[in-house]
Amino acid sequence: RFGRLPRPFLGGRLVRPVVRALRLDRAWRAVLDATERLANAWASVRLGRLRIMNHAVFSGLAGGVGAAIVVLAAGAAYTAWVAGLMVAGAVGAAAMGQLLVGSSGRLSRPFGYFGGLAAIGLLGGAAWALRPELSVVLAAFCLAAPWTQALGRLRCLVQGCCHGAPAPAASGIVVTNEHSRACGMAGLCGRPLYPTQLYSIVGNLVLGPVLLAAWAAGVPQSLVVGGYLVGAGAVRFVEEAYRGEPLTRIVAGLRIYQWLAVAMYGAGVLVMGVPTAPTPPLAMDAAGAAAVLGAV
Repeated sequence: RFGRLPRPFLGGRLVRPVVRALRLDRAWRAVLDATERLANAWASVRLGRLRIMNHAVFSGLAGGVGAAIVVLAAGAAYTAWVAGLMVAGAVGAAAMGQLLVGSSGRLSRPFGYFGGLAAIGLLGGAAWALRPELSVVLAAFCLAAPWTQALGRLRCLVQGCCHGAPAPAASGIVVTNEHSRACGMAGLCGRPLYPTQLYSIVGNLVLGPVLLAAWAAGVPQSLVVGGYLVGAGAVRFVEEAYRGEPLTRIVAGLRIYQWLAVAMYGAGVLVMGVPTAPTPPLAMDAAGAAAVLGAV
């Protein structure tokens, strides 16, 4: 319920005492307060004509940690494939950002998650069809994706993208930093907003360990790929319902990203039925390559 206890039906009567006994409501409020502080933390420093924004550190961490996990999972032999697909993902994400939002002088979003996902999925899928052993690379990307996105959402909080719609005060965070997209583009300064970036972080922190446990158990690689698409698609569908970005298109009553999440979910269901080799152990001998690619 994102901070609000359920109405007093049977489940509510059972949940309320547990929430109160464990003080989960207070813990959630503490998390919201920390989230609000981060959402108001935008800052920058100038070096001549160069401006460095503080949320860049989260972009770097997301890409670096993700790259390292992919190489450790797939193995050093696939480092070139990993690097190539990462570049393709960045190009696809940039293209999707332009297609769905476009450029403007008002803090437009430069990258689109679904564009990166599509580029990696299509190119990686084509490579997989030609060389079945490359399924491990796609599976490794899916293993890393929840951790990458959870870290990346910290950047979203500071920059103000992917922000929520107006919310009840008890369930929301208040953004007042004028550089945030929530203020500069949506005009929602000073109003409680659903912390949708936090919802995404929580969803990915649930999904990530599930996929890691599956990988460790040696499940078919297609199960990791499909499991990520199903899990992340479900999380994104729910998260989108609470978002409040004015540039998001509505198609047949749903946000465009909800339709993409539905497609993602459906693709995951299909992929899980494809026979593949089991997941290999993490390749600790690839730690050097993982560190180098992560640093880049």
